[in-house]
Amino acid sequence: MSSKQPPGKRSQRETNAAALRVAVGRQIDRSIVAQGDVAFPCVPALLDVYVGKLARIFEALGQPFTEEDLKALRARLEVTLAEGYRSFPYGKVIVNYLRRPDRPGINYKVLLKQETMADRYQNFVADDKPPPFGQHPDAKVMAVASELGERGAAAVLDIGAGTGRNALALARLGHPVDALEPTTSLTSVLRETALSEGLNVNVIEADVFSTGLTLDSGRYKLVVVSEVIPHFRGVEPVRKLFSLLADAVAAGGLVVANAFLTTDGYKPDALALEASETAWSYLLTRADLKFVVDELPFDKLSDESAHDFEKEHLPESGWPPTPWFPRWSQALDVFALAEGKAPAELRWLVFRRR
Repeated sequence: MSSKQPPGKRSQRETNAAALRVAVGRQIDRSIVAQGDVAFPCVPALLDVYVGKLARIFEALGQPFTEEDLKALRARLEVTLAEGYRSFPYGKVIVNYLRRPDRPGINYKVLLKQETMADRYQNFVADDKPPPFGQHPDAKVMAVASELGERGAAAVLDIGAGTGRNALALARLGHPVDALEPTTSLTSVLRETALSEGLNVNVIEADVFSTGLTLDSGRYKLVVVSEVIPHFRGVEPVRKLFSLLADAVAAGGLVVANAFLTTDGYKPDALALEASETAWSYLLTRADLKFVVDELPFDKLSDESAHDFEKEHLPESGWPPTPWFPRWSQALDVFALAEGKAPAELRWLVFRRR
């Protein structure tokens, strides 16, 4: 009995080496097992970019998406990104995917990882970590405080006091200090330190916009708003803050604040604004802040680079105040550019109450 196949059958078999390598690769693609998560910041303006990245990942796993598949993925991402941006700007959109050879296509879920500012700060106060915002008070805050005269009569309000980097230093100089901080994990550290040193620090666990919070009219000779405005979303909270301070600051009193200001001539678009929120670096133009002097009883005394001032005036052991400060203060957490190239930076602003 002959083992030879009929010539017609034999001619149908593939023997080209290049074609066979492609065929083997195709079969390997079908055998891939893959599982993972892709986490995206809640930046709705990057919706199509995110869809494109996911499409390339799935294609690399041997499962390219059809136009209908991509349309469905885009719709699910759009809803989740909008929800995350609206409610949890520090959260992430998580795309969980699973590729198995015994199932067609890629199974995926679009999830929202909810995270608040308090959630993030909770991890900052672990015992094995340095102070979350640095060992030393802000050099600019201390420089401005030196102009206040009699310390015991110069009450200070520290908004967003954290663990007390500025509030404690000012109290040690003799100023009565009201320290306003909404995060429990931070106020507990601040209270403990103030109590252990017998300092005149009144810790108020509240947000400056909390319902029921009342600031005494004309009480404060100095208000500190350090690394707070970068957490805001839009100009309206800034307007609301300075309107409150117009009543709380005594005539001749000072407000020292910092904010990310853009270079003159650059107006950030929706993408830059949304991205800046996720990086705790909300971008403002100087035009956004004109209302402070045009509509409220304040005069602007100075406007200078926070990075440069702190680098020049902090003690050598205190620079940088944290590992992340140099990049963050130069807006490099928003723009992936070389140092000094970003169209914005953290600026120290000092205002005097008329």
